[in-house]
Amino acid sequence: MDKFGCFVHHALQSFEQLSFQNQQQAIVYPYQPMEQQQASKLVFPDPQTGHLMYQEYNDGDKIIDFSSVGFLEGRSAIPTSNGLLNLPTIIVYPKMQGTDQTDEIQQAIDTVGGYPARKDGLRGVVHFARGTYRLKSCLHIQTSGIILQGAKDGDTVFENKGEMNTLIKVRGGANVLAKKRAPITDATVPVGSQEIHVKHAVKRYNVGDLVVVAVQFNATWVKDIGMDVIHPKGDTSKNNGWRPGRLEHLRTITAIWRRLRGIVHFASGEPYWDRKLAVCG
Repeated sequence: MDKFGCFVHHALQSFEQLSFQNQQQAIVYPYQPMEQQQASKLVFPDPQTGHLMYQEYNDGDKIIDFSSVGFLEGRSAIPTSNGLLNLPTIIVYPKMQGTDQTDEIQQAIDTVGGYPARKDGLRGVVHFARGTYRLKSCLHIQTSGIILQGAKDGDTVFENKGEMNTLIKVRGGANVLAKKRAPITDATVPVGSQEIHVKHAVKRYNVGDLVVVAVQFNATWVKDIGMDVIHPKGDTSKNNGWRPGRLEHLRTITAIWRRLRGIVHFASGEPYWDRKLAVCG
């Protein structure tokens, strides 16, 4: 065997050995969940369930739990194509090159928007067959539960033939905030808290209500959290710091207790009618 042949032979042996070692490591060192001693004292896995536990510090503050961030707060799975099989469907086909289909597609979207919604909020599907669709103006989705479905990846193309910057606008109606206000009676609400005391909570609210927790904040609070001075991109001649104002957080009431002055779990504040669109895609 010549020198080059020996080099190739040893190189192949080395790769085979590395591959074998990797396979061994995958078997010898499977994934292990985080152990208690590896976790923080403030956040650690429950030894029974594996769920993260959040410990209080300072005056009852907790590290914020972001586990509810995502589609429908993680309460429902993201819909798949299998879940659309029994939905009413309108199929749109591409027209001859140069033909504008904006009105045709908009009519299909509006038709599906008029269908009754299922329990999961879905109404129907506008399915686009394989091809290129030319649009001269923006499409509008103004009702929840409408699904726009293309063919395989890359097989359905929308071509902008107008001057719009936005191809599809998803827009609901204006949200409505109730005129009545329910004062929060806590002197302090700790960071990460899911419970607040509300006056007459039992009379005012029901489990499942959507409400807004509204907080007025002043210049002192803004300065205390270090948000009073924000130089954009290091430009010290400008200041994008926060100004006194109001924060509003949309929440859902999950429980109400009658003890004390009434405790609302995970939500309270001002009754709210949410008219943003949902389960569209």
